[in-house]
Amino acid sequence: MASGENVAGGKARGKGASLAQELRRWAAEEMKLPPGKVPSERDARRYQQMEKSEGKPSASESNKERRKHLIQAISRLKEEDQQLDLQIGLVQREFRYDSTHLQDVSDSADKLPSVRVLIQEGWTKCEVLCVQQVPLHAEEKGLLACLEALLRAVRLRGYRDGLLQGCQGLEEAVKVRYAELQNLQAKRQRILDFRHLNEKQQHIRALIKGTSFLKSQLRKNQVEIQDFIQKKLLPQAQQVQLEAQKLHNRVGREVQHFKTVSLPYRVTRQIAGSQHIPAHKLSIHRLSWTASSENQAFLNVCSAINFPLYKAPEQLLLHLVELKKKLAYLRAQLSSKQRALGSLQHQLEATSEPDVPSLVKEVQSHDQKQAFLLLPCIQRMMDQCQCLIKRRPELQAIIDN
Repeated sequence: MASGENVAGGKARGKGASLAQELRRWAAEEMKLPPGKVPSERDARRYQQMEKSEGKPSASESNKERRKHLIQAISRLKEEDQQLDLQIGLVQREFRYDSTHLQDVSDSADKLPSVRVLIQEGWTKCEVLCVQQVPLHAEEKGLLACLEALLRAVRLRGYRDGLLQGCQGLEEAVKVRYAELQNLQAKRQRILDFRHLNEKQQHIRALIKGTSFLKSQLRKNQVEIQDFIQKKLLPQAQQVQLEAQKLHNRVGREVQHFKTVSLPYRVTRQIAGSQHIPAHKLSIHRLSWTASSENQAFLNVCSAINFPLYKAPEQLLLHLVELKKKLAYLRAQLSSKQRALGSLQHQLEATSEPDVPSLVKEVQSHDQKQAFLLLPCIQRMMDQCQCLIKRRPELQAIIDN
């Protein structure tokens, strides 16, 4: 049974062809079968086909299936052995059919072993061979593993050499491309430098043309200005001086007139039956025109001193004080004018002919001083007036509210 299991295991490992050849050799040499009775290559192929049709058990199949296949193989071998035993007996004993009785012409002295013994000897040899094949198979597996490892190492070495060659080729290509890139960058930089230089040259040419054109325009403008001054301004210099003097005098008069203007008087209110009245002079205690005869004397006094009736009665004394101040101011002005006239008459009597150019120069210097002193003040006052005029709607809205 152990030899049968080994044979079945050999068949399971794909060694059917070698086992069939071994059986043919054993049948020819050991059993001394004639050539016609030795299993041929066709029988071996049929045996292999039978094995394939039966199916090759894998290493993972159970022992029960292996025993079943082994029993079937042993039964077939027994049948073949019986047939072979009959043929061998007929051949070796050389039976003759000369008479009705079989005549044994074989040598009776020779003792031949039985077929069972021969089969057992053959199976023992097969077992020995199978046992000898086990280390050989293990060695074969080890050698195959070594061979595969060597082949894998050779393949990997080839891959490595190929990769190294590819890397070297790539490095050389990269070096070549880098050199080409540097050359292209150098060419590009030279082109950019040349373009920048060309642009600078164009800018310089444009600047030169522009400066030459501006110089020509300046010369032309200078000539035109000189012609304009000589032809139009110089003949009108005296008229300009006269107009300037008039303007200076007008500025002085405007300044004097502006001094007399009271800004609070510009904000007025209109009452029924009267003119525009300054808002700061209005009072809630004003007198009535429709007063009784008892107030007639007071009304006469108010009309005599020109006291407005829209003011409160308590403002009467203040109004009288202002009138006295004005009277004193007018008297002082009258006395100063009289003194000035007296001094002027005295000077005229003392001098036979007045020095007109010196007087004109004094008047001009006085006007210049007045203009120098008063123009900033006038400008400030005008700015303040403009600010107040701009704020007038806002103030008006506040007052209305």
